[in-house]
Amino acid sequence: MTKDFKIFSPDFLDDNIELAEKPFIGFQGEGATQGKHSVFLRKNFCFLRCAFCDSKFTWGTKDQYKITYKELIDFIHTSNSSNIVFTGGESLTKNNLEEMLKLIQYSNIRQVEFETSGYTDLDPTDYFKIVTTPANCESYLFNISPKENVEQVSFSRKNMNIYHEKLKIILKEIKQIADISTRTDYILKFILAKESDKDYIKSFMNEFVIPSSKIWIQNAGTSEKELKDAYFEYRDWILNNGFNLSMRQHIYFHGDLQGV
Repeated sequence: MTKDFKIFSPDFLDDNIELAEKPFIGFQGEGATQGKHSVFLRKNFCFLRCAFCDSKFTWGTKDQYKITYKELIDFIHTSNSSNIVFTGGESLTKNNLEEMLKLIQYSNIRQVEFETSGYTDLDPTDYFKIVTTPANCESYLFNISPKENVEQVSFSRKNMNIYHEKLKIILKEIKQIADISTRTDYILKFILAKESDKDYIKSFMNEFVIPSSKIWIQNAGTSEKELKDAYFEYRDWILNNGFNLSMRQHIYFHGDLQGV
């Protein structure tokens, strides 16, 4: 675990890292890598309050699970996985940034995914820092899931305007990085739950000049029946627009069970 290029001293390895739940190994259930064997690391805290959120336990700032960096890195090494999924809550926060970079360096993981709503407190330069910090990582995938069309609990219009500006920042930075780095990519993952969501998705696509190949549509639902009903309702629209389908495949096998 010692490499000359590491920028962090190994002194931190006995320190604790706080997670929202115990780290687990599973198959990615959503987006471009659905079905991929992955280690999931879920952090607490989120800037949004989505009414349908299936991880409301992450909304607070009190973490439920503590593990040392060394224990977590050992868990990653023995997982037989080449992919880490940083999720939440919100993964891309200043509080999480250094923790993620340390894990990426010392775990020697090959692929990393960041699941984000796009509402982050990172500086524009932090995205470049993530993908240029020396590591053995071969690919960085940003799964950006805008939620402007989703009902919010206690979320003001002012905050929603701020959210849109933050989406502009992350998309500008990630698109620029992806243009010059073959190791960096992104997708847009949208929730489709009602007819008006179609207009939002098309408007977003046009405003930010997003090709249809980068867009994944995720039907709302926490049961197999709900997902199937939504699929058949919106299937033709998804196909006719050249979009991809995010299955939420874990729901088909486990329902909304946590940690699978």
